[in-house]
Amino acid sequence: MTHPRIRVSLNVDREYQAVVAQAIIASDLRHECTESWRTDEALTAIASPGSGWSVVASIVSDRNSIGSSQVVIATDASENILIASRQRDEVHCRVFARSSDDAASHIASLRALLPRAADPEDNSVRVTFWNLADGKVHYVARRIEVPEWHAVRGNYHWRTRDHLEALVERPPMLAAGKLVLWHGPPGTGKTWALRALLREWRGWAEAHYILDPENFFSQSASYMMSVIMDEDGYGDVDDDDGIDGKWRVLIIEDASELLGKDARVQAGQGLARLLNLCDGLVGQGLRVLILLTTNEDVGTMHPAVIRRGRCIANIRFDLLSPEERREWSAAHGASHDDTTPALLADLYAADQIATPRTMTVAGFHTRTHTA
Repeated sequence: MTHPRIRVSLNVDREYQAVVAQAIIASDLRHECTESWRTDEALTAIASPGSGWSVVASIVSDRNSIGSSQVVIATDASENILIASRQRDEVHCRVFARSSDDAASHIASLRALLPRAADPEDNSVRVTFWNLADGKVHYVARRIEVPEWHAVRGNYHWRTRDHLEALVERPPMLAAGKLVLWHGPPGTGKTWALRALLREWRGWAEAHYILDPENFFSQSASYMMSVIMDEDGYGDVDDDDGIDGKWRVLIIEDASELLGKDARVQAGQGLARLLNLCDGLVGQGLRVLILLTTNEDVGTMHPAVIRRGRCIANIRFDLLSPEERREWSAAHGASHDDTTPALLADLYAADQIATPRTMTVAGFHTRTHTA
């Protein structure tokens, strides 16, 4: 009789992993069901009366250098085994049972025991900020305020606005390109548009901001793998669906070093890793989108980045035309005498308090004496 294959990886610095693996193999539990989701409930709920589980071990570890993680190991009356791990607000449950139906049923019960955290009905989204320091991957997650798209659409040139609206309404597809490229002069509102996009996409996407892209795409792949893939309680990679099946949007602002025609010289393997993540073997089947912003003109970018099929959106942020400038000023109660194209940042800064610059001329000056 052939049994389904169960993946159990061992890590020599985690003795409990070997103990659990031995128990799974010895108990003939050949069926596994694994799911991940966000929850506000603590893992102590697994030990509550009526849960059906008896906790046999609880471990707090500092695995993979990203942050502390709690792991709970439990069994039920039928000697099925549960391994539940929690990191940040994400819980990852693995149930080993004698039938696939039993394993799936236990996961459904766990979802009721550890209910999914509801998305806040407010003007904010959760963004995870990542960086590499002292050889370790670090992150901090916080909620940032975001505007609705219709509230800021008037900030953009008509062509930019049309392209952004098409992107806002576009559902993700695994078979499509994974690169979103925004380019244009500084001050044209790319960050405002990014915040509005994250609000519109928050139902199916989670935001991950890369603070140090030069490290993210460097020679060591561990940083990148930590961000784009989930890891379960054993350190295995789970690339199926992400948390709650959501896509990950990796955000890299001011990415000129990765996009220039001399990127292979300036950024080493960074460009190659970016392209592999977009549509190479590394990115196949991953629910990952990469959003890059740059102040560079598209004509100065590496042709491999901007080729058709790789970008699902290649959007230029233009200055507002004189007519759009007048419309914007009228809508915001500002003066609209100027008839030149305008940067959005300049319009918002029109009432900024600033001391005028004065020119100091070097040299000797003649003093005028009055009687």
